[in-house]
Amino acid sequence: MSAYECERISLDQIARDALDLGEASPLFTTMTLGEFPDVADDTLIPLSWAEAAVDRNVSVEGSSVAACDVARFGSDSTVFARFDGRKASIPTVYSGKDLMQTAGRVVQLRKDVDRIAIDDAGLGGGVTDRCRELSVSGLRPLNAGSKAKHSDEFADLGSEMAWNLRRAFEETYLNRDDPDLGLSIPDDKRLVHELTSRKYDYRSDGRIKIESKSDMRRRGERSPDRADALAMAWWIRARRSGMDSEILRANLEAVHRGPGEIIATMDF
Repeated sequence: MSAYECERISLDQIARDALDLGEASPLFTTMTLGEFPDVADDTLIPLSWAEAAVDRNVSVEGSSVAACDVARFGSDSTVFARFDGRKASIPTVYSGKDLMQTAGRVVQLRKDVDRIAIDDAGLGGGVTDRCRELSVSGLRPLNAGSKAKHSDEFADLGSEMAWNLRRAFEETYLNRDDPDLGLSIPDDKRLVHELTSRKYDYRSDGRIKIESKSDMRRRGERSPDRADALAMAWWIRARRSGMDSEILRANLEAVHRGPGEIIATMDF
C-alpha cells in the first residue's frame, strides 16, 4: 500500500521523506510508494542487503572502533560512526561546528574505543593535526584518494573501503541468522538511503571505482557522510588482524567455489 493511501501517515511526513531521501530513492520507493524499486547493476549496496542488516542481532564481542567523516561544505554533516563488535551506531551527526570542536569530540570518544579513524583529506587534516598535537593514541588517518591496499583491484582507498563494506552487507544478507557473521546497522533512514544510492563502475584497466561525491551531487544526491563514516569504521575494525577482509572475501567466494581453491589464493 502506498503511504498516500494510509490514513496514519500524514502528507507532511511524506513530504519530509521526499525531501530527505529523494523521490528516486529505493527506500522512498518501497517505504512510501509501496512499490518494488529498480535496482541497477551498478548499485554499490542493494536495498535488500541493507534492510537485512537493520537492527539485526549480532555479536558485540571484540574491539570497539569509531570513525569521523569531517564535513567539507555547509550542506554536509560531520558524522561519527562506531562499531562495538559487529554492531554499528551513529552516535553523533552535526553541521556548523568548527574543527577544534570536532577534534574535542574525537578526543572524548577515543577514551571509549580502541581505535578511531579520521577522514584526513581536506578539512579533516586539521582535526588530525590537532589530535596529534594532543598525543591522541590509536588514531588512524585515512585519505580516500590515496592508494588502495589492493591497488590491482581498486582505483583508490575510498573505493576499497566502500567495497569492503559491500562485502560485509552481502555476508549479512547470506547469513542473516548467524550473529557472528556480517554486521548490524541502526534503523536510520538517511543511512540506508546513502548506502543504497551510491554507484560504482570499472575503469578501463578493470579496477573498481565508486561514484564520486561530486557526481552524486550532480544527480541530486547529498554527500553520503553517514555511509562514508561507516565504511571507515568497518575498515579499521577489519585491520585489527590484517586478515579479516581476506577471510571475508574467501567466505563469500566459497559459496560459489570450492573452499580449497579459495584458500590457495589467499595472501597470508
